[in-house]
Amino acid sequence: MIIGTYKPADTGTAGVDSTLPKALITIPDSNFALYKGANQSKFVLLLSPKSDSIRYYFSTDSTFLGSDTVTFYYQRNLTFLSTSCGYTFHYVLQSVKNTSYNIDSVKIVNGNIDGTANIEHVKIFY
Repeated sequence: MIIGTYKPADTGTAGVDSTLPKALITIPDSNFALYKGANQSKFVLLLSPKSDSIRYYFSTDSTFLGSDTVTFYYQRNLTFLSTSCGYTFHYVLQSVKNTSYNIDSVKIVNGNIDGTANIEHVKIFY
């Protein structure tokens, strides 16, 4: 799943691409950081093939202690690729819930997650 970070635009709903200076994205109840100190605006996150939701902590700045929780709810679809490759999971994002300490809003822009490269699925507005 590809996530982009944005600042809300003055008009419309598109938003302005916004690089996070020292992004920190972690998994709850874990010491594992997917991104730590990343200076970027696009992030690739994984969904779980074992459950219908996954939760991440997002912080705009790794030196700041405040973070938001974002929970993604989705449907898992087991898809047959070929006899050589076997099966894989494709996902359909159904909803997103988040806290709003730093995040303004979260929007699903393309809910079909099927491994197609370079398609943004979610926009997070700060």
